[in-house]
Amino acid sequence: MAADRAIARSHKSGAPRRVLAAGGLALSVAMAGITSAGAAEPLSALRTQALSYVEDGHYGDALNAYQRIAELHPDDAQAHYDLAATMTFIRMYIDAQTPIARARRLAPDEPRFHALAALLHMVLNEHREAFAASLAGAKLGDAQAMFTLVGMYEAGRGTRQDSHEGLRWLIRAAEHEHLSALEMLVAEYTDGGSFARPDAGQARLWKARLEAAERRLNLR
Repeated sequence: MAADRAIARSHKSGAPRRVLAAGGLALSVAMAGITSAGAAEPLSALRTQALSYVEDGHYGDALNAYQRIAELHPDDAQAHYDLAATMTFIRMYIDAQTPIARARRLAPDEPRFHALAALLHMVLNEHREAFAASLAGAKLGDAQAMFTLVGMYEAGRGTRQDSHEGLRWLIRAAEHEHLSALEMLVAEYTDGGSFARPDAGQARLWKARLEAAERRLNLR
């Protein structure tokens, strides 16, 4: 699957990925941020080995390795995130909830951990919990989490329908140069939509900001 290939690439780079699909979150979130760097021996060696299993497609071995790391380092938030991400990648969604909850408790200011929790809750149709996790990430400055909230407020999924709050988070995501949010704001102010009436001045403003963001990203 294309999504699985995207996950594997994000796992190799250790870089967060833009959401690609599925209810405002992509499965790529699951493996983004797994790392073999930044820890002292023997933890770094264990992570390097676990990461090599993933890169080679040996997911069972990777799962065992990440479980071992989490057992040896119970207070390491990244260890629990790595385990939860690996479980999510191989679709052990229910099992992944325990380690990601532990990671969030240990490092509540890490947006990636809330993003993975939101993904898991969405997959399991736990919409209230998905909304809470997305809100936590949005409050920490995660633009994708902000954009996810827009859809949840629009649909009344996990929370009440609220066009005011939806527009507020849409603007905040756009201010963080989230391209889909910028495009949506342009459309809202051009033609009207769920959150705003047509406003030619606002449409021009956000179109200019969209074009500037695209230039900075070399998309123009």
